[in-house]
Parts: sequence; C-alpha cells; structure tokens
Amino acid sequence: MVCTSSFLAAKMEQDLKPNLDNIIDEYRSMTLIHLHRELLIQYERTVLTHLGLNLNQCNPEHLVDRYCQLLGYSDSMSVRNNALKIFIFQYVDENMLDYPISQIAAASVILSVNIFKMKIKLNKIRKEELWLLNQRCDDFDDDSEEEEFFEEAASRKSRQTMYCLNTDIWNKLDIYQHTKYSIEDLKWPLMSVCQNL
Repeated sequence: MVCTSSFLAAKMEQDLKPNLDNIIDEYRSMTLIHLHRELLIQYERTVLTHLGLNLNQCNPEHLVDRYCQLLGYSDSMSVRNNALKIFIFQYVDENMLDYPISQIAAASVILSVNIFKMKIKLNKIRKEELWLLNQRCDDFDDDSEEEEFFEEAASRKSRQTMYCLNTDIWNKLDIYQHTKYSIEDLKWPLMSVCQNL
C-alpha cells in the first residue's frame, strides 16, 4: 500500500511520469521484499475507487502554500498567514459553498498579496511624508524604479486616493497551466470573499 500511495502521489505531483518497475526495484533494494506489478495495479484501483477517483481533495493550507509558491510569495509568512485567516473567515458564510475550496484559497491568496503590497506602499508613503516634513527618517529610500503594483482608481466622490485590486498577479499563463483557473474563473469567488471581509 505504501508503494501504491507513493506511485499515485508521484503521478499527481511529478512533472515526469513515474515508472512502476523502477518503484518496485527501489522497494526491493530497500526492503528485500519482491512486489508483483499486478498486485500494485490492483491496489491502485482499490485506492482510486475508495477515493471516488478524486485525488485533488486537499486541505486549505496545502492550497494556500501551493498558490503562494506559484505567485512567488512562498517565503512570506505574512502573505501565507493572512491568506489562511481570510480563508477561515469564509467558513461562516453558506454562500461560499457554491465555490470549490481551491477557488476560495486562490481568492484568499490574491487578497493577501494585495494587502501585503498595500502595507509596503503605505509605509513608503508615510516615510516620504516624514522625510518631507524634515523629520528624521534614516531608512527612507526611494524605490521609484520599482514597477507600480497598484493602479489608482478613478473616484470623483472621494478625496482619498483609491487603488484597484491587482488581479494581474494571477492572470499569467504559467499560473493557469498549474491551477487551471484564469482570473475570469476566480472573479465571483474573489468578489464573494471581499464581501465577507
């Protein structure tokens, strides 16, 4: 059963498809026990049948970690933890049952990255204001060469500067190839998650 589970996991997660004969040989070299190919194939059928042919059921933490890694924020505990908190808030709303947990996790990660980037932007604005007021601010550095993450929203009613949610971070071909979700697929879950916050 261990070999079967490893074989199924390798089929799901590895870029190169695993070879059953190689797994049998490796197991034999480690344990001196010979496994029969037909028995492993039978175990594979049994496992798949018991799981209802769905190997994609995983917990939200796994999904959040995976999406953070795809977006390049795997090292940011702040993004990860905020995404998990946002995801947990969704348990209280029965309307979120309309969406798969993978879409809710993706929406949570997108929001968490935007929150993270907004905190950085607000800190930079605050440092610039302090610098302009001739107050001491040792670590002020102008990152004007850095590409702007947010786009300003046109608002006639408010005097405050408003920014658009950056969904372009998800709208990339490699993200779609790994998740099979485009930003269009996440539009409604994202809006629902925002409304719950």
